[in-house]
Amino acid sequence: MPTSPDADPKNQSPQVGRRAGARARLRLPATLESVRGVSRVTIINLSCTGAMIEVPELLKVGTDVVLQRGDLDAFAVVVWAGSGRCGVHFYDPIEESEVIAYRRNSEHAAGEPEREALARAERWATGTRG
Repeated sequence: MPTSPDADPKNQSPQVGRRAGARARLRLPATLESVRGVSRVTIINLSCTGAMIEVPELLKVGTDVVLQRGDLDAFAVVVWAGSGRCGVHFYDPIEESEVIAYRRNSEHAAGEPEREALARAERWATGTRG
């Protein structure tokens, strides 16, 4: 239970809630669960204390959510929303090593579509399936 209003991210204005640490730029699919249900989203950037997420439908500021991706299962609150994106603040920070691992995962995933397209082209050219 928060001991002061400043300890609860819901009570922070956008200026007070600004991030203090750097964020890793990503582009990773994830899920976001709220009282509305579960949505497929894309994590645009990630820090130890929060994330920017591309969402199919905007959530209201103050909405509690759970951001899930792989081992990441972060309880958070929406602190801003607009233009198909929202910012969330994690109730419990994640480790910097996790942020770095997701950044590496994102860099690896960025190359996957190109490799898969080349593999499909090769299968088409050789008449193989699979």
